[in-house]
Amino acid sequence: MAFFYTYRMITLGLSFILSVPLLGLLAHWTSANPFRKTVLWFDSLGLILVSFTLITIPIMLALPEIRKSAYILYTVYELIIVCSLWILWVVAAALAIQQKDVVFPMDDCTVYSDNLISWCDELSAVVGLAVTVFVLLLMYTLLLVVYATVMTSRTGSRVWFKGVKNIQIRIPLAISNLNLA
Repeated sequence: MAFFYTYRMITLGLSFILSVPLLGLLAHWTSANPFRKTVLWFDSLGLILVSFTLITIPIMLALPEIRKSAYILYTVYELIIVCSLWILWVVAAALAIQQKDVVFPMDDCTVYSDNLISWCDELSAVVGLAVTVFVLLLMYTLLLVVYATVMTSRTGSRVWFKGVKNIQIRIPLAISNLNLA
């Protein structure tokens, strides 16, 4: 299996795995919010985004194994989907950070009363998981853009309209012959 496809599987798999506890944390925060009886922006966007992520990523991971020539598997479409997810995760992380700064202005959760410590810890976990997922998706998006652009300029091939599973990273011969010992 190619490096790029393995990296894709690991990145999308980690994003999926980290979205599961985030769904639980956001659902708990939404259902038993101690501060207001209304749903906050980061709650609603987070729940919608986590649900969208938990539906989209398994499809992106399973579809190359099921269908070989589906247009959704093309690099350009995958880039659009992952970039959209990344942008939404940036917004969700920013809203969670803003909410944490408003509700819990101190960085240390132990300074609050006993009943608020768990809420502060949960909100800190939401922020951490959201930032981690958006960084994972950012790294994959940048790698995909750089790789596809370089391969298009070097070979003139239609990398943008090939599946990510079918493309190979070619190391130049001069680099592969270096003796680094």
